[in-house]
Amino acid sequence: MDGFSTFEMQYYTFVYQKMFKKIEKTENIIKKFLNKCKNPYISVSFGKDSLVCMDIILKIKPDIRVVWVDRGEGGDLPDTYKLIDYYKKERNMNLIHLKTPHSLFELFNMYPIDEIASKRLITKQLKETFNKYTKKSNTDGIIWGLRAEESKGRRHYAMTYGAIRKDKNEVLWCSPVLYWKSYEIWAYIFTNALKYLNYYDITSENDFDRQNKRYSNWVGDHGISEGRIWVIKRYYPELFQKLIAKFPIFKSYA
Repeated sequence: MDGFSTFEMQYYTFVYQKMFKKIEKTENIIKKFLNKCKNPYISVSFGKDSLVCMDIILKIKPDIRVVWVDRGEGGDLPDTYKLIDYYKKERNMNLIHLKTPHSLFELFNMYPIDEIASKRLITKQLKETFNKYTKKSNTDGIIWGLRAEESKGRRHYAMTYGAIRKDKNEVLWCSPVLYWKSYEIWAYIFTNALKYLNYYDITSENDFDRQNKRYSNWVGDHGISEGRIWVIKRYYPELFQKLIAKFPIFKSYA
């Protein structure tokens, strides 16, 4: 699907008209968080949720650090880099570009798939990269686009911690869009004309398909047997061919 259909545009316009209180509440959560910390940043993936979160907070605090972790080959799709360049220029945002110690392709060269999955090596190095920067930069607050709707674990997080919590290192964590629904995220994106990843259009074949899409590294261990690689084979054939040329084992997952 290329862009929003007429039906989607009408629906999201209607939804957005009923969201003003939710947006105001989200803004108040951010303001409350900012009043409690002196050196915060927002963690972004440039997926739909962090994009909305980023847009709202940049309107409140334009100079906040926007931290993105580049996972290298096998991580973000090619159009992600174009989107990042767009927002960096459009918003003149304070982008901090971090890199993981190893690209995902390097990890799959170094370890078997089963070991990467069992030891959660992809997630581990991502967290370590964020943690190292957080400590080095004396960060005392982090905002991210976590949403409870997306998984059982995230719903548990929401019930346990709420929108603002403090971790064991005394760093505040803020989840402004924690209680937003996917259709509200897309209503915000559409109505505010936010530029978003082509991934959502490329992989959507019917109205509202975008609402069921989650963006992450395109090569990974999570969901590998549930169609993760099939999606790349179908919608990004050039990337798939590059992948199996280096790691033929991925053929069995597509």
